[in-house]
Amino acid sequence: SWHDFIVLLKTYYFTIFISFIFENGIIVIFIIINQFVVWFLRADYLVSLCHYL
Repeated sequence: SWHDFIVLLKTYYFTIFISFIFENGIIVIFIIINQFVVWFLRADYLVSLCHYL
């Protein structure tokens, strides 16, 4: 039926999504860590700036 087809399609795309994450996992993790470091340094900079003020 149509519902079964939709479920199959969702499962198919979910599997592709998971495999994509595993294939590009290192890149994604690197980007997340990079963003976190940038945010942390910015926050640290703001805190030190507040201390100076």
